[in-house]
Amino acid sequence: MHLDQRFIRSLPAGAESAVTLAAIRDAAADETVFVIDDDPTGSQTVRDALVMTEWDDAALLDVIDGKERLVFLLTNSRSLPAPAALRIARRTGAAIARIRRQVDRSIVLISRSDSTLRGHFPIEVDALIQSAGMLDARILLAPFFGAGGRITLDDTHYIKRDGEYVPVGDTVYARDAVFGYQSSNLREWIREKAGSDRSVASVSLRALRTDGPTAVLRALQDLPPGGICIVNAVLEQDIEVVALGTILATKAGVAVIARSAASFVRARIGSPVLSLLGEDDVPHGRPGLIVIGSHVPMTTRQVDHLLATCDDLRIVRLPVDQLLDARQAAAVVAGAVRSIDQALGLRHSAVLMTSRLLFRGPDATVDLGIASRISGAISTIVARLQHRPAWIVAKGGITSSDVATRGLAVRSARVLGQLAAGVSLWRCGRTSKWPDLPYVVFPGNVGTVGSLTQVVVLMSGASP
Repeated sequence: MHLDQRFIRSLPAGAESAVTLAAIRDAAADETVFVIDDDPTGSQTVRDALVMTEWDDAALLDVIDGKERLVFLLTNSRSLPAPAALRIARRTGAAIARIRRQVDRSIVLISRSDSTLRGHFPIEVDALIQSAGMLDARILLAPFFGAGGRITLDDTHYIKRDGEYVPVGDTVYARDAVFGYQSSNLREWIREKAGSDRSVASVSLRALRTDGPTAVLRALQDLPPGGICIVNAVLEQDIEVVALGTILATKAGVAVIARSAASFVRARIGSPVLSLLGEDDVPHGRPGLIVIGSHVPMTTRQVDHLLATCDDLRIVRLPVDQLLDARQAAAVVAGAVRSIDQALGLRHSAVLMTSRLLFRGPDATVDLGIASRISGAISTIVARLQHRPAWIVAKGGITSSDVATRGLAVRSARVLGQLAAGVSLWRCGRTSKWPDLPYVVFPGNVGTVGSLTQVVVLMSGASP
């Protein structure tokens, strides 16, 4: 059943954003927020944040000493089987527990994941809670993502598609081969993922807009440790009130870890909704490289639009069946490297894309393995390139993570801002393959049909 937008407009008005954000900044002035991000796309609502793909205790202490307010620790765990994801969560939580004992600054943890409910939940959050020594923590479930048209109302999560809000369980994301589910109602979804023995509460939109952050505080206080609190939100102001409520709960002695989409991250540091970067803000030029890994339908439509609009691009297609054949993969990779280097050398932007066939295995573990092999081949191609592009656009969560870490050897980066709703521009760190390279992280499931084309045109600095 689609959601009637007239009903949304009939709800009580939200809080005044500027007042709420000022209160958050005042209350959180001495905090460093660590976002444990299961793919690189969680920085899609903020700017001037540090991204780390590798870290140890000394590196974490350095960023705290440097008074960094927001740090993304990229695990790429959404691309991994559950045992590997759990190992990363435990290792990360243990590191946080160690450094927390050595610093005076408050440390906040957020487990950032997909606004379409795909990811290792709740096992990843539970492992983080246990290893971080936060055994009394409550889990705040906040999948609202305003820029991507994801809202939660009456505990049901919706996605805006073609101008209408559709229950997430009725979308292609719910049929995901690895993280699929049946329910759009988050109470039922939690039962699918966590079983029936978890305590679950929710903060309705009406309560949020009537009682403000106190509604969140009370709901968290009433939950036992390990309980899950669903928060409803349809506007950015709603998630800001939620963020202030979690701060009140923490100051009242209630430990909280959020499992959230990107909007909560922005709200939790008291940042306003940011304007998009314009041409004067973007280090653009030619030639560039566009890397397409995502197979969701929107990505395919965006790629078709790009190729139909920009006729000077050099297309390098990777036949997936050959990449999965050990006897042919090496030759395919070598040929792609030559073709892209030749295009870049002639100052033509290039598109590296897989054939749009989706190969499926007999189970989720095999599916993840196939995705990893394909992404590994793409990363190897980028790593072997000799010509430096002026910029790179990476389309898809796994793709953008692997190209950054394995293709470009990025250990840290700085988020410059957003080029389109949900699309972040990074500046690669000094130790990467190409220092200071502009790198665009473009999730597979965001944007309109023309969004990829708009980003490529903007980065090129020329009309299509």
